[in-house]
Amino acid sequence: MINECNIVRDLLPIYADKATTADSEKFVSRHLADCEDCKLYYKSVTKTTPKAKTTTELPLSHYEMVAKKLKKNKLVKHTLVAGGFAGAAVFCALAYIKGFSKNN
Repeated sequence: MINECNIVRDLLPIYADKATTADSEKFVSRHLADCEDCKLYYKSVTKTTPKAKTTTELPLSHYEMVAKKLKKNKLVKHTLVAGGFAGAAVFCALAYIKGFSKNN
């Protein structure tokens, strides 16, 4: 005869996560109602099984930190572009002045 306790104990982690099929869920539920050892084992498994964190559970401060970095990168880009235009304007002004003084 098959030892039901071993089968149930194999299924308990996915039973705890509610990831079993309907038939397996019924089987495990019935067994847990009758078997005190497996019921105690189930309680110990559900206490020690860590829940996986999803990305939606990340703290808000993490998102704020990413947004701050993106804003900083945007500021650096705008500063470099503005500096480039200012440098080009100075270069053109100096070239114009130098060219104007050669003609006079």
